[in-house]
Amino acid sequence: MNPRELVGRTLGHKFLLEAMIGRGGFGAVYRASQLPLGRMVAVKVNLHLRHGALRTRFVREARVLSELRHPGCVMLLDFGEEPDGLFYMVQEYVFGRSLGRILAAEGTVCPERATGITAQILDALQAAHQRGIIHRDIKPGNVMLAERVDGRSR
Repeated sequence: MNPRELVGRTLGHKFLLEAMIGRGGFGAVYRASQLPLGRMVAVKVNLHLRHGALRTRFVREARVLSELRHPGCVMLLDFGEEPDGLFYMVQEYVFGRSLGRILAAEGTVCPERATGITAQILDALQAAHQRGIIHRDIKPGNVMLAERVDGRSR
């Protein structure tokens, strides 16, 4: 399945996929609107469910994320399966840029900023590890620097 073909589709009768914003090992991530609230969310769709191990891993990831509460981690809002077997998870949408995009645009960040970002990443990872969660894909493209009042990253 071409992930761009899902743009315009509504999942779970309430999540309208508006644009594909990323791709990963499981599938694709979309910016979506939660109907009828109009709230912007991120929807991660598993495009490889024909493979039993990937399906199991995706469901396990959703269960684990549903238990994780930390200001440096994106919150899982919903999870579902479509009649055609498409699994998806809905997460809060983080307004900001990935560390990967910032590094690509700026080349480097000052040591003080790098130290602050690293401390926040480690704090979030510690919270995950305390719950038995291992991230397995830490990289600049997966670290969001949110535009938040308190300046913390996600």
